Amino acid sequence: MLETSEELEKKKITKRKLDRSLRDLIEIIHFTEKVSTKIHGILDEASIYNAVKEESLKSKKYTLSIVLLTEDGSGLKIAESTIPQQKLRAAEKVAGLRIKEYSIDLDKSTFYRQAVREGKTVQAPVNEIVNELFPRPLAYIISKILNYEKKSSILTPLRRHDHIIGAVAMTSTELAEYFIPSVKSLAQHISTALELADEYAGRTKMEKTLQESEKRYRLLAENATDVIWTTNMELKFTYVSPFASQLLGYSAEEAIDKSIGDVLTSTSYEKAIKVFEEELAKEKINQKDLSRSTALELELICKNGSTVWVESKMTFLHNDRQEPVGILGVVRDISERKEAERQLRESEEKFRGIAERNFDGIYEMDTEGRITYASPALERITGYTPDELQGNLFMDYAPESVLTEGFQALSRVLQGEPIQGMEIEMIRKDGTAALLEINVSPVFKDDRVTGVQGVIRDVTERKKAEEELKKYRHHLEELVQERTTALTVANEKLQQEISERRLMEESLAAEKERLAVTLRSIGDGVITTDTKGTVVLINKVAESLTGWTQEEAVGKPLDEVFHIVNEHTRIRCESPVDKVLSHGVVVGLGNNTMLIARDGTERVIADSGAPIRDRMSRIIGVVLVFRDITEKRKMEQELL
Repeated sequence: MLETSEELEKKKITKRKLDRSLRDLIEIIHFTEKVSTKIHGILDEASIYNAVKEESLKSKKYTLSIVLLTEDGSGLKIAESTIPQQKLRAAEKVAGLRIKEYSIDLDKSTFYRQAVREGKTVQAPVNEIVNELFPRPLAYIISKILNYEKKSSILTPLRRHDHIIGAVAMTSTELAEYFIPSVKSLAQHISTALELADEYAGRTKMEKTLQESEKRYRLLAENATDVIWTTNMELKFTYVSPFASQLLGYSAEEAIDKSIGDVLTSTSYEKAIKVFEEELAKEKINQKDLSRSTALELELICKNGSTVWVESKMTFLHNDRQEPVGILGVVRDISERKEAERQLRESEEKFRGIAERNFDGIYEMDTEGRITYASPALERITGYTPDELQGNLFMDYAPESVLTEGFQALSRVLQGEPIQGMEIEMIRKDGTAALLEINVSPVFKDDRVTGVQGVIRDVTERKKAEEELKKYRHHLEELVQERTTALTVANEKLQQEISERRLMEESLAAEKERLAVTLRSIGDGVITTDTKGTVVLINKVAESLTGWTQEEAVGKPLDEVFHIVNEHTRIRCESPVDKVLSHGVVVGLGNNTMLIARDGTERVIADSGAPIRDRMSRIIGVVLVFRDITEKRKMEQELL
């Protein structure tokens, strides 16, 4: 049966539509492939978006926009768009805003909300999408200007590492539902390019960080004032930092050709090998602690044959299977410390000898009043041997009548107040009573009283002699009084003045001698002032640290001699005299105090101040005690 002309015409129209749809589909597939090829290998986000835009402009058929979520996730901002600039400016003028800076509110846009929040791909007429974003009259004008009346748009989510970051919107007149897979494919290509860019950026950043880290640690090793070294398991050096040339005289190249046994004395080598074998045994029985390190004091042999004492910290190096493959070590010169320790031992032996040969008894007590040291002279004074005295309370040997006074005195000393010339009774081992004169001083550590030091002198016989002398004088006074009352009064006054002056001079001479010995013995700087801050006394250590001699400093204001500033701010510190006088107790003068000597030398010091009181506990001056901790601070910082 023959078809009518009308039927044939319909078939032709249908065929043309199918052919056009097929061409459109092939065209968008080619467009997607071009975009994929274009952005492949681009490693910058903005460049990826721009490349997509350029390919879309070349097609002259699709309007493509990439919108991204705002930071708070409430809206979308246009990252790139192929809307013609002339039409875009006209639409912006009508809308009264800049379209590229306009934020799409996801709560107002159903289509964009479905794409971004629900992850759906949506197809809709463009004018309906615009109607959700702007008031109806304004939306109509914008659609008119941008030729959106007969166009359709496909919105599909844009992802980055499985997270939706925005949407891709493609607009065209011929856009049909069967275009959706191609648009989704385009979004997927963009997502893949973004993820590859992220991966490249992360890898680049990691490589840069690793290079900087290696550079930083090499810089530290090359410039450290310690020798950093590594060996293999045969104890052959595999790396030695340049400081080895200063410490041992070997260049890094010369040191590499040696083993541990070549640079250690025999005694130190035996010690090191013993520790190495012990640590290796622990590794073999799975007692692995990757953070464990061993510190040893070893004696090294220098290139010129001399030796130097060092502290060496060592730890095993492990491979990926946590097997030991070598040793990492750091060597620090401790020759000065060893010499200081030797001098300290000699000093202790020297002063212990002085204490043990002294006629006066010397003792030390803890904060509970228990004797921790008693010199041999105390046995002559008390009848008890040092072994019998140590560990007991000193007040155990005093009569009950003086217990209260003794405990009060101990309490004052533990609060930082020294006591001079205190007389107290005690019972000797043989039961006889003795009158003792005691000078007591607090022992400080880190500005805290940790014990008591005292000197005891037996004044029993002296007191008896004084009593006999007193009786004799009384007898003479009675004889003289018989002759003349006036002469007796004058003689009494004269004798009293002579006696008091003699005692005062003796006491002053003894006090000066004790003070001089004490100041010479103290390893810290000591400066005393009156209540006005005028320097009264300065010991040799303080002379060395400040640059002022005793003769130059006495009579000058403390601030001129003792110039201290804050180590970090360089602001002058508060006057120690004012600080002590305002508090009336022992005070520390700050952890970051720097002393600037007369010649400009700067030293970090640890210091404290204490009031000087007379017998009536009135403050008559201030004593400052300070020491140079510059090297200690450096060592702590280097250790850190």
